Amino acid sequence: TGKARCKMLMLALMIFTPIWAVHYFTKADGCPLIMKSCYNIDTCQACFACGSSKTTPAEKHFCFYSFSSADSSCFTGQRATYCNVADKKCECEGGSCNTAQDGICVKPMVATTTR
Repeated sequence: TGKARCKMLMLALMIFTPIWAVHYFTKADGCPLIMKSCYNIDTCQACFACGSSKTTPAEKHFCFYSFSSADSSCFTGQRATYCNVADKKCECEGGSCNTAQDGICVKPMVATTTR
């Protein structure tokens, strides 16, 4: 009947609309609400320090699902290329990334820890 179909449609909308919304709407870092950015200094210090200068933080290349770890997510696929980190770890020794040190970044970067 029409009443039952309407109830099923409303139920489907109630289930799928929030899922769609957290994937559609973005935060300031350019990632959907359900994702984190490797390019964020709080998420991955090394990627923030060594990240490719050809990309901007708002680009979706750096986004990964927030329920997975940054170490396993930021260095897979294209994100590994964009993060440009040699040892594939987000944490830097001593708590800060000194890009002037040899071996932190794959390609040499300007000695800085902020952008």
